[in-house]
Amino acid sequence: RLARCARTAGSLARTGEVVDAIDTLEVLTDLKPVARVRHALNLSQEAFSRRLRIPLSTVQKWERNATKPTGAAATLIEVLEKRPEVIEVITGK
Repeated sequence: RLARCARTAGSLARTGEVVDAIDTLEVLTDLKPVARVRHALNLSQEAFSRRLRIPLSTVQKWERNATKPTGAAATLIEVLEKRPEVIEVITGK
């Protein structure tokens, strides 16, 4: 994901949008894993929680590091981080 972001940053730099590209890269590297996955899927916290049938409060706690995903949820986050397109298979959307 970071490599893709870096390539995007390079493309944007060639078009004169280097500041936006750097800002995007900084945002993605600073995010917690759940937020990084959610942003990669271009979903709000509410949409992410609805699609995965996870309470919104749980997603918020994960992103604040108040709690961490465990068990099947942790595995799902790992899979989505590596293969974001899997969300389409899981949710049918």
